[in-house]
Amino acid sequence: KGTITYALRYRSPSDLKDKTLTIGRADRISLSEARRIATQKAGEVAQGIDPQQQRRRLQEESSRKELSTLGDFMKKRYEAYLRSEKRSGESLIRDIEGLWSDYYQQDLLSFDDWFVTDWRNKRLECGIKPSTLNRNIALLRALLNKAVEWRIIETNPMRAIKQLKLDKIPKVRYLTEEELDRLDQAMAS
Repeated sequence: KGTITYALRYRSPSDLKDKTLTIGRADRISLSEARRIATQKAGEVAQGIDPQQQRRRLQEESSRKELSTLGDFMKKRYEAYLRSEKRSGESLIRDIEGLWSDYYQQDLLSFDDWFVTDWRNKRLECGIKPSTLNRNIALLRALLNKAVEWRIIETNPMRAIKQLKLDKIPKVRYLTEEELDRLDQAMAS
């Protein structure tokens, strides 16, 4: 393309492959500065450090810090994912905001077993049904699973949370006198 780029070729100490580390373009960095950086990076390679892996690790750490709270992760990554990948994305976003927006300042790792169990018990006391709470927690669990998949957090802190048991025995309901009269009339006609 007609540009001169300074680069360092080295053998990676971790996987013993030949690699090239771009230092910078000649129009942006002087030759002496490029040589200084190359010498520094070559010293790191001699110490057993792969500069490219180190750069990647620093970028991941920076990304983790930037997205460490529930609100940051939701606004900067997860909402876009839901809108593009899920047909009901807007509905899911509204549900998450409605349920969890009070906790947007909390760290993703703070949603552990104890926190969620306490939250769930308080909601049960308010009369929320177990099936509703299972769906509410599933929203948060899916969000945290995506955070693990995208390497924002190491493990899902909710992995040990089990769903509430649901009463699967159907309720027996008897007809009222008024309903019996209407049934008799309908059968007679």
